[in-house]
Amino acid sequence: MKRKILYALASACLLLAAVSCTEKYRDEYKHLRVDRTYLKLESEGGEIPIMVYYSGSWNAAIDEDCNWASLDRTSGKGIGTIHFNCEKNSFTARETNLTLSNDKKESITINIVQNAGI
Repeated sequence: MKRKILYALASACLLLAAVSCTEKYRDEYKHLRVDRTYLKLESEGGEIPIMVYYSGSWNAAIDEDCNWASLDRTSGKGIGTIHFNCEKNSFTARETNLTLSNDKKESITINIVQNAGI
């Protein structure tokens, strides 16, 4: 009998701890955030990770006129990483914007500048 009561109490404690952590996660990430809002890239190009912090669904897009960069994904749910990929720059400096938005109509714009390659 004591064993069943102890088991029930332990199960209840674990359940309460899990619910408490889930609520904290929802509160902490209820607004869209990123780990940076500005990137300055070398002319060689490459891949840069950008962390997205949000508990719901989000989308990402580069300016339409940008033909020298791409994203490894354009949407996600929860905390995640987007990889911004850019080609080598052999000309003058160039820039674009990466815009992230969520299901609450919040948005963040990351300004990205790539150094000249000449």
